[in-house]
Amino acid sequence: MNTISVRGIQVRGGAAGDIEDTVVKENTFSLYLNGVFFSGMVASNDHLEELGAGFVICQGLSDRVNRVVVKGSDIFVDAPIEGIPVQEIISTGAIGVRKPFHPVKSSLSLDIADIYRITGEIETETWRKTGGVHCSVLFHTHDLLVKANDLGRHNTVDKVVGHAVLMGIDRSMCILGCTGRQPRDMVTKAAHAG
Repeated sequence: MNTISVRGIQVRGGAAGDIEDTVVKENTFSLYLNGVFFSGMVASNDHLEELGAGFVICQGLSDRVNRVVVKGSDIFVDAPIEGIPVQEIISTGAIGVRKPFHPVKSSLSLDIADIYRITGEIETETWRKTGGVHCSVLFHTHDLLVKANDLGRHNTVDKVVGHAVLMGIDRSMCILGCTGRQPRDMVTKAAHAG
């Protein structure tokens, strides 16, 4: 994740002062689904393969991803899309959820120690430096598998889910932790991921 140092003004107790601050740099990316431009994305420049794979899964566009290739600012995802051609999804403007999600089936259960461990992993060094990033963590059978930071909380979910997808991890044995609010679209991402 690119961070840069910038000069700024900080106001504390009614007094303004010059500061040097660390901020996260975002970039724009183009997502191509099966060779067709699908969507523009704004994200930090790390975990891009995972971002592409996770986006396709978490949006309910496919249940699996065959391959992801990143070339510069272009993310190419090859995934089986059943029923609706990519061009039709784009032409209707429905980049959101394309199908109802299946109920999540898992034998995992959590105790209070698990909750504290998950939330403890969400606070990262990048957050401490910038105070302005979201983080998602993915545990697999109670062990930390991956964590991702981004300015967008949706991107962090896509990145950790995409990691599990690309690594062939059984997502029904995973636990997702995420900063920020968890509105319907965030919960739907997790449900699509299984």
